[in-house]
Amino acid sequence: MDKNKYSKKWIVSMKTILSSVVIFLLMLSCTFSGKKDDIQVVQISPVDSLSAFIGLPLFAEFHDNKLFVMDIYGEKGFIKVIDVKQDSVLFSFASKGQGPNEYLVVNNINIDIDNRNATTIGVYDPAASVYRIYSYDSLLTHKENTLPLSSTRLPKGTRSPELKGLDSSFISIDLNGNGRFILFDDSLKNKRYAGNYRPKPTESIPDILHAMAHNGRTVVSPDKKTIASVIYLAEVFSVFHVDNNEIIPGWDYIIKEMDYSVEKNDLIVNKTPMGYLSAAFDDENIYGLFCGKEENKESIATYADEIHVFSPDGKLIKKLHLGTSAFGITIDREGRMLYVIVHEPEPKIL
Repeated sequence: MDKNKYSKKWIVSMKTILSSVVIFLLMLSCTFSGKKDDIQVVQISPVDSLSAFIGLPLFAEFHDNKLFVMDIYGEKGFIKVIDVKQDSVLFSFASKGQGPNEYLVVNNINIDIDNRNATTIGVYDPAASVYRIYSYDSLLTHKENTLPLSSTRLPKGTRSPELKGLDSSFISIDLNGNGRFILFDDSLKNKRYAGNYRPKPTESIPDILHAMAHNGRTVVSPDKKTIASVIYLAEVFSVFHVDNNEIIPGWDYIIKEMDYSVEKNDLIVNKTPMGYLSAAFDDENIYGLFCGKEENKESIATYADEIHVFSPDGKLIKKLHLGTSAFGITIDREGRMLYVIVHEPEPKIL
């Protein structure tokens, strides 16, 4: 298989929830049907919204009463740091460009606290395959002028759309056909593969195209022991456990399996409603932002208005109806607040 043939086709289209901005295991031990009765359905409304200006937010991470928001239209940097109590932008960083310590794109942020209670902010550029780590305290002091503590380039030939930190390693989905996940050591120099992809709709589909269809997001729990994985083209919510840096299947919640066709020029065409778009953890449950609708080809992105709340063992216990179209979610665990990214009628965070 000539993988170079597909090197520019590994990302599903922008309308598959703006994934063009990203320019970029095993059989599961437990499976749950999506057709369950007696699930609590709750209509929720926002208690507030942030008025701090954001251009087009794609994802956010919460830490220390601050939201780290990836704003694709940010003029002073990809990442805006918003003080949620003051409802104001403190500063922006991760400048756009191709110079030293600049970014072509940002696809995820890792917020880590070590055993000395020091916090670091990891920022990953999938286009340049570079991962930089910043001191949180230095960011608060020097703001956009903060230099990274380290800057590491992934091994040559590695194309990872994301890079999420575990205790002493990193994980990414693998869209090249080697395994469901790539695992890197803490130096990011060595890698291995783990896990199986979802079943193919038809066996004639090339492995690398099937891997590309798994584009989605991986979310790691605060204790680094659980992974939630979503695939935009599948109505499947998957959870894995981490044990000694091994990825162990946990459970799948399946509404409908992946089903797509491959058209001219190896274009992947989804045959099912869009699946889960985002995920988050609190101290008790796991949350999945669920679409369940056909792709809206007239919109710049695909949106969802329902959140599925799962127990740690995979039971769907609640559905939260947002009453608005959402692009992403994140949670303040201590404050027990859910933050929701919306784009319409204007970009904001509820």
